[in-house]
Amino acid sequence: MHLHGIDLDSKGNVFVSDRDPNTVQKFSSNGTLITSWGGAGNGPGQFDMPWDVALDAQDRVYVPDYGTNRIQVFDENGAFLYQWGTAGKGFGEFSHPAVIAFDQKQILYMTDSDNHRVLFFNNGTFISGFGFEGTGPGQFAKPESIAIDSKGNVYVADTTNNNVQMFFPKR
Repeated sequence: MHLHGIDLDSKGNVFVSDRDPNTVQKFSSNGTLITSWGGAGNGPGQFDMPWDVALDAQDRVYVPDYGTNRIQVFDENGAFLYQWGTAGKGFGEFSHPAVIAFDQKQILYMTDSDNHRVLFFNNGTFISGFGFEGTGPGQFAKPESIAIDSKGNVYVADTTNNNVQMFFPKR
């Protein structure tokens, strides 16, 4: 086991991404395994290092697949719904998508680790992004984690630069 990401649905169930054996697991609030899905591969519903897991307001399960450079979306029981992303450096393309989070408007924010940036999506459609490689303000060296507070401020943990940066999106 190599548990990596965790989130809760609206009913209190716990979802965990497990990089080895490349699965997502759903547990009840008392710790009973309800279901798991995935397995190694690059087809729909398969994973190559599911790095994180996040649920939207409709309890859809989003999984950034670090090794295949895509985001996969499932219903709360693990049925595959859709995916987006491909390897690359262009906006909407990824190089090791790591951690995802939703803001209050259900915009998905994602750390694109090896492209040294943060990208935003609405239902899989690229909206915008920021950041590039470096050590100064607004620059990253492998951003790995992200959180968004109730005011919409974005916090990014930058692995190699050993810092956390806070951003104030336009409102």
